[in-house]
Amino acid sequence: MLMRITLALTMLAPPAQKDADAAYNAGDYSRALELYLERAEAPDVHRPEALHGAHDSLLALHDDTTDAAYLCRALALARELLLSGPFTDADERAAWLEIEARDIAKGERAGITCAAAPPKDPLASPPAKVDAPAEPAENTPRAEGPEPLPEGGKAPVRPRGRVIAGASILAAAAGLAGGMAASLVGRRQANATILAIDAQATAEQRDLSAPEFAEANAADRKYQGLTITAGLLGAAMVVSVVTGLALLIAPPSRRPHARLRVQPGTLLLSF
Repeated sequence: MLMRITLALTMLAPPAQKDADAAYNAGDYSRALELYLERAEAPDVHRPEALHGAHDSLLALHDDTTDAAYLCRALALARELLLSGPFTDADERAAWLEIEARDIAKGERAGITCAAAPPKDPLASPPAKVDAPAEPAENTPRAEGPEPLPEGGKAPVRPRGRVIAGASILAAAAGLAGGMAASLVGRRQANATILAIDAQATAEQRDLSAPEFAEANAADRKYQGLTITAGLLGAAMVVSVVTGLALLIAPPSRRPHARLRVQPGTLLLSF
């Protein structure tokens, strides 16, 4: 009996976010679309977040097949969500307005005409005639203090994975900086060796001997190699620092689940 109840609860549970993301990252966009839409219907799932995955899946299907129906369906999904919500706050709704605008622009570039958007404000029935309200009493007490903040207006938290990645990249940048410093020290030592050999031969007013010439050549090759190494490590360090700081400082995304899509010559990563 317990096994049957557990099985029933498992069948009723919405698909896991990781399963939908895994299908998307594997390129099975039709399956990902199905899972995201199923999640969006669950009462305990934030609908805009699940529908963002469905929207990305529709765009991926359009890019793969060039079927206009997928792009129009993605646009209709964005418009329907903007009408129905619910959104965490005004910023999340503004993000979906940007998505709608991008879909429209994408359709215009591809020469695709989708159905017109439904009216955003439904027609209201004529108001019934009512008696004029009574004038409020002058001595009616009014609430003091600021209005309460709307619910759901908390600032989003940076995903832990982004913080860990940023810190790891900065740690790698520190290692690259150490390697660059070591290369510069070795470069200076090689240059000092060349100068010492030349100074000794000049003081004795003679040409370099064969062993001295070989040693100077070896020091010169070391000098050139370490110069290139220090430059490459320095460039990699700068890129790592910029990337690490961007991950730590950039505003947190309201879509904490990463989706990866690969196209010929293009790598698309959405959070």
